[in-house]
Amino acid sequence: MISIDSLTFRYGTAPVFENLSIDFKKNLNVVIGPNAAGKSTLLKCLFGLLKAQGTICWEGNDLSSLSKDERRNIMAYLPQEEMPATYLTVFEVALLGRISSLSWHITDRDLEKVYGALKGLHIETLAERFAGEISGGQKKLVSIAQTLVRDPKVILMDEPTNSLDMQKQLELFDVIHQIIADKDIKFIIVMHDLNLSCRHAEQLTILDGNGAVYASGSPKDIVTEEMLRNVYGVEANVIYDNKGIPVVSPIRSL
Repeated sequence: MISIDSLTFRYGTAPVFENLSIDFKKNLNVVIGPNAAGKSTLLKCLFGLLKAQGTICWEGNDLSSLSKDERRNIMAYLPQEEMPATYLTVFEVALLGRISSLSWHITDRDLEKVYGALKGLHIETLAERFAGEISGGQKKLVSIAQTLVRDPKVILMDEPTNSLDMQKQLELFDVIHQIIADKDIKFIIVMHDLNLSCRHAEQLTILDGNGAVYASGSPKDIVTEEMLRNVYGVEANVIYDNKGIPVVSPIRSL
């Protein structure tokens, strides 16, 4: 899917990555790592918001050779920040996702795309509500709807479960799995919650905090007590549930 080769990026003279290489091969890819490991920076480099050295390819095609519009036809990016205050309705906010194809006349196809996205996320009843009046979890879903109306091939999400309670976190991943099944859209998601990541990631990539990949693969293969000591600096127990999914129980900081 997306292949990163020898990615190097610095903020001023401070290096974030040095020759970072990752192949994101699965439908649901999760990136974890300690604070300041460069997880959010990685997404911004993928989307083209930050200019990095190295090669980023989509299905063998170098993204740096594409225009911004061509790149955005492939990828959509949902940052950590909450939806800004607005007096637009939920339907209008979702419609903005079609802005690159909108003209003075909004077509039936535009309207169908927006309604289809809202219905697919089970938030069509919110269509006429003002976006500033809905809950945090609902705003997350509206942001996803705004993304889906563009028909991207890959969605980049930065900490999408922030500010969501346990139920809404699980519901959000239910939605993500449904989008993958219905639309064959791939996801690269930055997370902090190790247990949620282990439960849902098809491919887990761990950044070590020193500009490199510590490990990448199935959660059950790479989430170990040794990894938690080396990467996070914590003593923890790792047990496995009845589906073989690792569950992390932290004990103390080292």
